[in-house]
Amino acid sequence: MAKKRQQRKAAEQRSASTVAPRDRIIDAALTLAERQSWRATSLADIAAETGLSLAEIYAGFPSKAAILDGFMRRIDARTLEGVAVGAEEGAVRDRLFDLVMRRLDALAPYKRGVASVVADMPRHPLGAVCSGLRSEEH
Repeated sequence: MAKKRQQRKAAEQRSASTVAPRDRIIDAALTLAERQSWRATSLADIAAETGLSLAEIYAGFPSKAAILDGFMRRIDARTLEGVAVGAEEGAVRDRLFDLVMRRLDALAPYKRGVASVVADMPRHPLGAVCSGLRSEEH
């Protein structure tokens, strides 16, 4: 059992070195949200999960709301990948349906983590309002 854990940890470390720190932070935050709830997840927890220092976490994302903003930007980018600008093939309804399905596909791997974030929003209404606002600097 301990050997399997060590092998898994080594594999995670190898894959972590090839993933951009921003993506590692976002992925760790959502994994922790799934495991222990979004409300209970702190930047220090995320730092421990990623193996990055708290200063490195803070430099990329100064708050959990900023991590959510980064996550939504990543989902937006994945949703729009391969979408031809100005394409008029097919009905508007079909193109809209395609975009919705692309978004759902992009969100699918994070379903439980996102559910945890959403479940905690009523407990933190100001955070819910602020997470809907996006800054232009990122």
